[in-house]
Amino acid sequence: MLAAAAAGYRAIAPDCRGYGLSSQPPEHEGVSWFDHVADVLTVLDALSVPMAFVVAKDFGVIPAYHFALRHPERTRGVASWASPLAPALGPSTPCLKASTSCDGRYVRALHTQLLVC
Repeated sequence: MLAAAAAGYRAIAPDCRGYGLSSQPPEHEGVSWFDHVADVLTVLDALSVPMAFVVAKDFGVIPAYHFALRHPERTRGVASWASPLAPALGPSTPCLKASTSCDGRYVRALHTQLLVC
């Protein structure tokens, strides 16, 4: 965050509902990935940010990809780490199927497949 800000970027780090310093939602089990996507959109709207490069890790990767798919006009790009490409998006291509397999080789498959996709 500090390095991004020092490079002249506006860095925003919201906590997902029920995580970090956010309050626990009354019905935590009822919160969907799309609620998290709506939260990202709400934060960007509240801060008058027309487009953003979304950077996510771990739990935040799935909402980040869904945000990009549902709001391409608001997304400059997506970067993720500490998580393979989210299977919740649906492994619809050989590249995604290879990268999200649960056979213990997903990291090797992910790196190999992304080079040829």
